[in-house]
Amino acid sequence: GSDLDREWMHSVWKDLFTANYGYLIGKLLLGRLMDYLPLPPTVRMLRTIRQIRSTIQRLIDRRREETAEKGDQAQDKGDLVTAMIKAKDPETGERLPDDLIISEALTMLLAGHETTSTILSWLMYFVGRPENTQVQKRLQEEADRVLQGEDPCAATYGQLTYTQQVMKEALRMRPGGVQRVAVRDVEICGVKIPKGTNVIAFFIMPHHHPAHYPQPHVFDPDRMDPQGQSGWKGDNKTNDALYAPFSAGPRACIGQRFAMQEVVVTMAMLCQRYHLETDETEFIGGVLKPNGLRVKFIKRDSHDKEEGKKDI
Repeated sequence: GSDLDREWMHSVWKDLFTANYGYLIGKLLLGRLMDYLPLPPTVRMLRTIRQIRSTIQRLIDRRREETAEKGDQAQDKGDLVTAMIKAKDPETGERLPDDLIISEALTMLLAGHETTSTILSWLMYFVGRPENTQVQKRLQEEADRVLQGEDPCAATYGQLTYTQQVMKEALRMRPGGVQRVAVRDVEICGVKIPKGTNVIAFFIMPHHHPAHYPQPHVFDPDRMDPQGQSGWKGDNKTNDALYAPFSAGPRACIGQRFAMQEVVVTMAMLCQRYHLETDETEFIGGVLKPNGLRVKFIKRDSHDKEEGKKDI
């Protein structure tokens, strides 16, 4: 991603998710037919994808030229694209085709970026709300105690336990939907689903079931304490479907651990430096949108001084 122009990426990202809602709804209703209809969401979505693929292709070509010119002396940037360009099939010795490299790079850019940014957006939304002041205070205290003014590292990540609980509770409150395709005709609760139907599993349903999560609409990170009993039923620990923000089973998100580590590290660094305040006047129908989520960042030194005056 560092080889791609930041302003261009921001513009493309905005275009992509402006078209995303209408395009996805159309795909659910019309299936593959949506890709062949000249509707505005389809035109904008496919045009943006073509632009991204073309840009990645130019990046691949540039890396191949560098390798051809300098051979072993070419700088190894240690990134995904370079690794895939150099990769060979262990049996045939063949290189990966460009189409496969582009598809994998797209997966990292789109799926990897979208999940992390969405989790962080919801996390900041909940932490910045006035009723969660104590949650934010505990996050800041943990960041100060564990990090000691330094950036997070492998040694300190495991000690950010409360930050992990807060992230997991945000994922319980606002999990994503997971799209699947029915591989055969099936009937669920009296509803017949033909083979080939696009199906979205909304894990927000089990995540908000009061039988498993008492007061399910309350943001309570303590329920995610593995040592505690606050709002966490024992069967939740053995039944994957009761807590599945990244889906469950063999088709669960392969990058979920990396995404959660990114979120915890980012949140800890934010809490080191800032106090967050959510804009309560903004209607939150979803956070994955072109112009993002409005959150006020207040430097902690100035915020803490104001809070100190109130205490006096």
